[in-house]
Amino acid sequence: MNPVLATHQHFSSVSEFSDTVSQLGWLTHFRQLDCGTGATSLSALLNSTAILLRVCCDRRTKQDVVPPQGYQTIGLPLSSLKSSTIQNRPLNNGQLLYVHEQEGFSCVGDPGFDAYTVSIASSRMSELSQNLHLSDPGDTIDLWGTEIRPDPKRLATVKAIVHKIFDLEQSPPQDLVARSTLDELIEAQLPSALLQIGTSQHSGNRVPIRNRELALQRAINYVENHSKEALTVEALCLGAATSLSTLERAFRERFSISPKRYIVVQRLNHVHAALLDNHERRTISDVASEWGFWHMGQFAADYKLLFGYLPSKTSVN
Repeated sequence: MNPVLATHQHFSSVSEFSDTVSQLGWLTHFRQLDCGTGATSLSALLNSTAILLRVCCDRRTKQDVVPPQGYQTIGLPLSSLKSSTIQNRPLNNGQLLYVHEQEGFSCVGDPGFDAYTVSIASSRMSELSQNLHLSDPGDTIDLWGTEIRPDPKRLATVKAIVHKIFDLEQSPPQDLVARSTLDELIEAQLPSALLQIGTSQHSGNRVPIRNRELALQRAINYVENHSKEALTVEALCLGAATSLSTLERAFRERFSISPKRYIVVQRLNHVHAALLDNHERRTISDVASEWGFWHMGQFAADYKLLFGYLPSKTSVN
């Protein structure tokens, strides 16, 4: 049997969650967008050929993600939420995302976000595709980075297999039948079901990027490159080479907040992450000022509004 390692964890902040997922081979950047406290949970199963994750979030989050390298990674949304988006398009549980290995994806998840990701070693998918005489999705360049709507029955089969895998992982180690079934599901049935979908679906629903989307991406990049500055919206418009009205509409479409609020939220998330990893025991005011907050009273109020507690209550690893 191929041993399966498992972890099930709950996190009080998306920063802690993001750090843990990064240890599993992902490059992740999760930011909280709404106000309040709430848990993020992670269930992960790993063996030598597969990495399976289930992620649930109680808060509205911005997720920038690059998958493990050397794997074919598929995203399986389990929830359809009103304003959740992926690549600025609606996210629902009737679709399947082929995650681009280098580019990853950007997602905004509402509270209640729930999704699986399945990463199967590319070598294993190639081997199975040859044995089963099916197309290897890894050879279909224009498939990756797209969302598709596969046949509902085939999609339901994939989800049922993944559900069963996570259920069987809970069985006692001495239950050899369950462990053998678990191994069969991960090593053969799940990748085979994904190959069946990939063979029947060679084109996605890639949507041409609109000018407003390009302006939004320039603005997001500009905020990240100047994250330690107290940017004004006017400066952001200049940096993104676009008008205020375009940015207002783009940010509210993608994140349901204004550009001004986005700038503040991103800097607060940086401070939050720094305080969680404050091994040098720097003062809160030093950390806050590093990220452009000079009025400590207003900073503390904004911080508590976003995260549900004061900076002084942020735990240190």
